[in-house]
Amino acid sequence: MTVVAEESTPSSQDGPAAEAILSFQEIQDLLAAGKVDEIPFNRTIPEVISEEQPSESSVAPRKKPWEVSTDS
Repeated sequence: MTVVAEESTPSSQDGPAAEAILSFQEIQDLLAAGKVDEIPFNRTIPEVISEEQPSESSVAPRKKPWEVSTDS
């Protein structure tokens, strides 16, 4: 039995997925025009530091080469 996976190709009916494939030139043009909101899968990351408390490490630190036992 042979299983063949179909490749998904964007069509005009796919909506936003059809716009997901842009050439480098198209992305460069959007960036130059300041239209970053039109770039698919682009997110704006806020320039603020997280207010959350840092997590505590739950793993022991790795031993240094000179701390590793040579008893193998």
